[in-house]
Amino acid sequence: MTSSSTQARRLAVGEWTVVGATVLLAVASLLTWYRLPSNVVLDAGTSARAFTAWSGGFSPTTLLPLVFGLAIAVPTVLGRLADLQLPERIGGIRCTQLRLILAAGALLLAISEVATQRAYGPVSLQRGPGLWLTLLASCALLVGVVLDHRAAASPPTPPTTSSNDLTGT
Repeated sequence: MTSSSTQARRLAVGEWTVVGATVLLAVASLLTWYRLPSNVVLDAGTSARAFTAWSGGFSPTTLLPLVFGLAIAVPTVLGRLADLQLPERIGGIRCTQLRLILAAGALLLAISEVATQRAYGPVSLQRGPGLWLTLLASCALLVGVVLDHRAAASPPTPPTTSSNDLTGT
């Protein structure tokens, strides 16, 4: 009988990195992505000075890195911990290729968000910690997928025998 902690140890380094990056993406989506400079006077009826990835008015691309992270992490965890047999190909694309595409897409979207200067009327918004954490987590997501891909592509190492095993002592 195996405990849940034993099963959790079965995740490889790349898989742990993917799961951790996805958790960071979820946290980052709730943090401030953009904020108004403190010297800006708000219009009557406007109370928001900070905006998250979930705030209205932004394109849906602010949430896509999180969606891509979930699309990578959930099948990884279910496949490993629940021993589900997942398909090797989806729509003619290998799952490992699809994971690399999604992770690279998340990183490119995060880079484009950082590079884009958002404005609230005539005032430029300042970038907040949620945006920077999304960039960092997207990098970690890609690193985790690459690590997992390399681990799956490398042949397993044969068990080593020590000199004591050969001499029988």
